[in-house]
Amino acid sequence: MYFLLFLPFKKIRRHHGGIFSLFINILTVIVGLTMLANRIKVAYPILLVLGGLALSFSPELPTIVIDPNWVLLIFLSPLLYADTWALSLKELWKWRRIIFSFFFIVVFITAAVIAWVANMVLPYAIKQSLYGIISFLSLMV
Repeated sequence: MYFLLFLPFKKIRRHHGGIFSLFINILTVIVGLTMLANRIKVAYPILLVLGGLALSFSPELPTIVIDPNWVLLIFLSPLLYADTWALSLKELWKWRRIIFSFFFIVVFITAAVIAWVANMVLPYAIKQSLYGIISFLSLMV
């Protein structure tokens, strides 16, 4: 079962203390940042992102390349699952108009901007191919 821990990682540059010590150190930083976020009353994902950004500039740490398909499974799913237990249905119902209006506005504006940029940048032949691919994929769903 120990080998399953490293399945999603494509490449890890050799670390002088070994892979296990690298993960223990990263886990220690994560726990420390989470405790600090609770102490200073800041949302912990914000502090984790800032801490990860700061660690990414460290030349001493090895480069870790993670397969993007595993990111949803390993990182995003537990975060969403943990937050759904803390979700209050009263609060969700109270803010429903704002939440759903932002949801639709952001989705439609993003789609319109991407479509406009693609229309301006891509040549006609590529656009026609993309239209066909999108049509085919929408039929598959």
